Order: sequence, then C-alpha cells, then structure tokens
Amino acid sequence: MTTILADTAERAIDVDEKAALAAKKAAEEILSHQNKNTNFAQADLQLVRAVAQLKTIKALRNR
Repeated sequence: MTTILADTAERAIDVDEKAALAAKKAAEEILSHQNKNTNFAQADLQLVRAVAQLKTIKALRNR
C-alpha cells in the first residue's frame, strides 16, 4: 500500500512540456529582475512547479 500526502497533484498525461519550459523561463526572469514589486514567493512556486513537471516528463521518458 502506498500513501501520498500532497497539496496538489497532476496526472502525468496532463503535463505539457512546452508550458513547463515557458513557466520555468518566466519564473527565472522574474527572479533575476529584483524590484520591490516582485512577488518572489509566487515566482519561486512557479519555478519549483515547472521543474517538478520537467522531472516528471524526464522520468516518464526513461521508463
């Protein structure tokens, strides 16, 4: 039996590589241009999510 505790979940078939790459690039851009109006928490979350999606895609390809 496996138990997974998560705040969110996505099915592997719903992960879009192009969208994940675009989100990763956008988050990196936001984080690289620091100013007082930047929402770093949101950009960091976007970056973490995109990286996780890309890792999922890579793992599925290596099966």
